[in-house]
Amino acid sequence: MRELQLVCIKKQELPFIREQISTFIRETVPDDSVLLEIAVNEAINNAMRYGNRGEPRSVTIRLHSTGKRLVVRVRDDGEGFKGNERLQKLSYAYYSTHEELYKESGRGLYIMKTVTDYIKYNEKGNEVMLVKYTDSCRKSSSVIDCSLVALGDNS
Repeated sequence: MRELQLVCIKKQELPFIREQISTFIRETVPDDSVLLEIAVNEAINNAMRYGNRGEPRSVTIRLHSTGKRLVVRVRDDGEGFKGNERLQKLSYAYYSTHEELYKESGRGLYIMKTVTDYIKYNEKGNEVMLVKYTDSCRKSSSVIDCSLVALGDNS
């Protein structure tokens, strides 16, 4: 089991934080590291831009690896939003036929949902949990080994 917790308050801290996250992800999920880094970066950007409204407030990033899965939680100090409702409305059809795909922003949730195996917001909507199974778990024949039983909704 490995863990990493980082707190970012200023944009100037992002390069260091992204490098720490990148290293952790590459060592944990090497085959999917690039896309997963993009998804985590989207979560961090959303927390800083929308959750904290660009103000210098903390964003907490926690990465936890059990060997079977990588769990990433990104939490901001904002008021939250109805993230799970938004996730339910996202579809490939919407983005493949709609002009949203070509806008400068607005694709972060879709990217996170597409790249990860599981995504959920806490009740308040100020923390997102991203889960990515490792290759050993995906190739496992045991569903129990890959269950999310231990993952709560830390609201």
